[in-house]
Amino acid sequence: MKDPRLEQLAHLMLTHSMKIQKGDAFHITADINGLPLVKALLRQSRELSALAEVQLTQQEVERLLLEQLNPDDDGHSRDFLTDLSETGI
Repeated sequence: MKDPRLEQLAHLMLTHSMKIQKGDAFHITADINGLPLVKALLRQSRELSALAEVQLTQQEVERLLLEQLNPDDDGHSRDFLTDLSETGI
């Protein structure tokens, strides 16, 4: 169900704050909790004939992954987390 307040906010963000016009492209990075607003932004960008790229994050999961870092393991956890971030997994 669309929330008209989110639609209005998305329209305002795109047309006033970002000054998005027909054919423009932009990137959205948002936590999964912001999904309703992201969806409204995508609907509004379609109305404006603009292109959007979206990257959703999950901050709680990312925090838990970072808590795996153990400074006393001779760099094994650091290397693992670095490889993980570089592969996009």
